[in-house]
Amino acid sequence: NAISNGIIFTALCELLDIPVRPINIPRQFILAYFDTQYATLNPVGHSSEKINFYVDALNGQLYSHKDIENYFR
Repeated sequence: NAISNGIIFTALCELLDIPVRPINIPRQFILAYFDTQYATLNPVGHSSEKINFYVDALNGQLYSHKDIENYFR
């Protein structure tokens, strides 16, 4: 299921030092890939701008910010 895949995916990313964190979205287990250079380049920006893209843990599909906004609409 999506939660088990997401936990495994998150654990593997932690072991490989890949900046991926789970995101709370209703009925989905989505992981967000964070830009580690963002804080030094733009210290006053919003925290959601640190996210480069999203990954669906169930099927590996990538989503953009626009895709996530459309999901909430």
